[in-house]
Amino acid sequence: MLALFAVGLRRVLTEDGRLTCSVFQGIERHPFYVALDAAISRRLGESAVGAIFALGDAEALRAEVAKAGFREVTIERFSITSRFPQPEAFL
Repeated sequence: MLALFAVGLRRVLTEDGRLTCSVFQGIERHPFYVALDAAISRRLGESAVGAIFALGDAEALRAEVAKAGFREVTIERFSITSRFPQPEAFL
C-alpha cells in the first residue's frame, strides 16, 4: 500500500513538484486507538482501525517516497491533541 501511495503521488506531479502530506504516526503512539482497536477486535473478531495508521512508520514512508522519485525528503513529526467533548457521540 505504501509503495502505491508514493508512486501514485509522484505520477501526478511535475518534475519539480512538491509533496506535502499529513499522516498519523504509528498506532502505538495513540493509546485511545490502541484500546479502540482491541475492543473492536474482541467484539467483532477483527478491526480496521489500524489501517488509518498504515503510513505511520517514518523511515518506511521516507524510503518509499524516495524510491518513487522524490528528492530531498524531509519528515517532520508533530503532535496535536484531539478532544472529544462527547466521546459517546464519537463512538
